[in-house]
Amino acid sequence: MVSALVFKGLPETYKSFEAGTFVYNKDIHGKQAFVCAFRSAQQEPVESYTIWWDPLKSIYVFGPAKSEGTSEGFFYVPGDEATNPTDVKMQWLAYDTEKGEFALVPGMRCEAVTLAADGKAES
Repeated sequence: MVSALVFKGLPETYKSFEAGTFVYNKDIHGKQAFVCAFRSAQQEPVESYTIWWDPLKSIYVFGPAKSEGTSEGFFYVPGDEATNPTDVKMQWLAYDTEKGEFALVPGMRCEAVTLAADGKAES
């Protein structure tokens, strides 16, 4: 079981999410879901983001925690055979804000990490 993961290779628009460590917090639709909280530079309230499984479309979805369990998110990846987002074999797709559509992101991936005693991620 993976207890924490990080994103690598995100498009520039979403690069700030690479700074977060997403930790397992519960199962959604029978598979592990991972959450991380972020605070914007404008010091707005902290907002949580989650990676969860959507069985209707057989995809892992990343988006705001308030969308958990739906197909609504910023990125997704087909992963029918994967037990968690680090096991997917397909390419991730991210929403391209300039084109207004989802596009393949070569090199984008989730990697499992170990949390140290101080809560920091270790690859």
